[in-house]
Amino acid sequence: MAGVVQLGETAMISEFEHDVFVSFAHQDEAKVRPIFEVLQACGLRAFWSGSLSTADPHWFRKLEEALSGSKNFMVYMSPAAISSQWVRREWETFLECYNSSDPEHRNVFVLQDGSLDDDRVPPFLRRFNRPRSPEQLVAGVVSDTLTDLKFELAAEGEKLEKAREYYRRDRFWDRMAGGSSEGKPEVHIFTCGRGVPQREGNVRGRGGRTNIDMWDYQTVLDITHFFSSRYPGTTIRIEDPVGKLQGSDLEDPARMWQQLNWRQRMLNNKNCVIIGSPDVSDFSEILLAEIHGIPPYAENRVKEKGFVIIKAKKTSPGSFYWQKEPEEEEGVALIRDPDEPLYYPLRSPSGEGACGRMHGILVVARNPFCTPGASAWIVILSGFSGVATNAIAKLLTHKDCLSEFYRLDGEYTDLDRSIEALVAVDYTLESRITASDARRISKVTFERLVEI
Repeated sequence: MAGVVQLGETAMISEFEHDVFVSFAHQDEAKVRPIFEVLQACGLRAFWSGSLSTADPHWFRKLEEALSGSKNFMVYMSPAAISSQWVRREWETFLECYNSSDPEHRNVFVLQDGSLDDDRVPPFLRRFNRPRSPEQLVAGVVSDTLTDLKFELAAEGEKLEKAREYYRRDRFWDRMAGGSSEGKPEVHIFTCGRGVPQREGNVRGRGGRTNIDMWDYQTVLDITHFFSSRYPGTTIRIEDPVGKLQGSDLEDPARMWQQLNWRQRMLNNKNCVIIGSPDVSDFSEILLAEIHGIPPYAENRVKEKGFVIIKAKKTSPGSFYWQKEPEEEEGVALIRDPDEPLYYPLRSPSGEGACGRMHGILVVARNPFCTPGASAWIVILSGFSGVATNAIAKLLTHKDCLSEFYRLDGEYTDLDRSIEALVAVDYTLESRITASDARRISKVTFERLVEI
């Protein structure tokens, strides 16, 4: 027979010991032997019924074991097979197993000898697979085995994906939460607050933005849920929200120094997750300034590498937000060259049901505020808006974002590097109600990574 398909060792993951039991009358051995050999050549585990001998006192037990351990049963139906008590015993025993264990996934193939009329085939065997040639028989058994392998490999693939999830995510987070020789590890989550005057109809609520808003709150929930399920031995400390320094604070050198010194002490020797971009979080501003070696709260464009957020109106001084120039669009830019940034513009939805897109910046770096000999890491989630901040948290923690996390992990091979990564979020506007944030995240995408 031509066109043999080699299955190799993949069939070994089947729960059955044999892929097919080959039953025949000994008078037909010369006709059946080539079929058996082709089945074996295809990589199938075919059991040759002629290997059993009635002289063996345990032959019937071995017969039952071989039949119950066979996924499929093939009988070569001929005049000799019809009159053979041995063959009858084999198909009756298999059918007993067939009817009692998973009949939907065990198959009987009846290959009819050309000398046998159809009406001589036992009626209860006529309802099973009736290949008209040895080639059809082999194709049927191979197809059945490949179908099983498809589902088995899919199940193995799910296990592999789960293993990859644990490996990849653990690889990223272990340095912060995987354990410590000095006791129980701790991760500190810092959020921000920006007090604004009360305004009726404010989209953030009657009181404006005080403490954290909905998206930052959801980000805290996502991260703490992830750690509680993955790292139950790690203590998560959610620090009180800290207000943003305002212009009057920055104009008073003594007060500014006092406030910055206090914030630095809060970060000292800690593994930290900072939720909030520099325009609302002093923690993000002073950490990034230290990492980049530039002054915090600068009005000019002092940042020289990595990503920067561009807004039409800066609410406060900052080194990591650029005031939009007339020829620029709001969004995020990659500083390839001071005079030629690569822009990732904001795309706002035009109405209910419309789609929008914005970007956020993930920063991973060593905590620069550590005493000599100590080492800690920081992760900063900095979005153009809170939606993008939460999208970064989902990229780092949610199963639905694993494919994009793998892409991030594939580029972030050297975990000793300090990096900034660009994350995009597509979202829809689901409601026109202005009293609440009606944006809903629909897709999170890892865009690119740069070393800083």
